[in-house]
Amino acid sequence: MTMKQKYTFGGVSAYNGEYKVRVGQGKYEDRIKAMVAKGHTDICLVNFDTKMSKAEICMKLLDMDTFKKFYDIITMTYHKKMADTGKEQTKVMKLQNLSAIKNSMETVKEEEQFSKYIV
Repeated sequence: MTMKQKYTFGGVSAYNGEYKVRVGQGKYEDRIKAMVAKGHTDICLVNFDTKMSKAEICMKLLDMDTFKKFYDIITMTYHKKMADTGKEQTKVMKLQNLSAIKNSMETVKEEEQFSKYIV
């Protein structure tokens, strides 16, 4: 199972005409400088007090007036991240189910082993 990454800032920028949600850790000022140097435009990042997942940052951004014009991009990213989380949860549930089946099979084997002694 993969560990969920946590970020301290997030926002939106355009690169080669395509807008995307951007997230990161550390100083967002450094990230802005790097993005400008690489050719990003329309950069809008916000620093947060607590670390959050990308999906949580998307929810925060949707509550801010500054990001209303990016509603479609942010909601698309949010739904993708939630779907990814669902896939991870499904994998965990399958592993738990397999473990439960294995344990019940072992129990049945133990019962069969001792059944000859039960009258």
